[in-house]
Amino acid sequence: MPQLFNDLLDKLQKSIHDGWTGVKEAILSLNPIPEPIRPILSSRYFWFVVWIAAFSTLGRNLFGGRVGNWIGLSVGGGVWYWIMPHSGPELPILIIVLIASPILGAWLNHTKLGRLVRGTKICPDCAEEVKVKAKVCKYCSYRFVIVS
Repeated sequence: MPQLFNDLLDKLQKSIHDGWTGVKEAILSLNPIPEPIRPILSSRYFWFVVWIAAFSTLGRNLFGGRVGNWIGLSVGGGVWYWIMPHSGPELPILIIVLIASPILGAWLNHTKLGRLVRGTKICPDCAEEVKVKAKVCKYCSYRFVIVS
């Protein structure tokens, strides 16, 4: 029975590898793709990032918030590692992403870019975070100067 499972897994990995080669050839045969971008599109790491991003988005939509991202990253990485032949180099990337993503997310929340993404600004009077379109701070009644 284990030999049958191993044979099925080998056949699955071979068909995925053959399909992977076909996808790469089809993408590279497209004319609009500039020559400098072609090596990126044929890279396993590029497709690994796309795969992980898709699973992360799926996890976030199904489970919400940070937990969903972690579940999506973990499941996506596990599925990639299980079905892709020779997927050892991608595993350290996944571990780094799993460790770094909450740290970067927490850091981003406290930056100007994070506020821009959330659509908020800091009140200069009370230092509270309010919506960008606010004309008056809801915490201290500071009136913002609206520039047209």
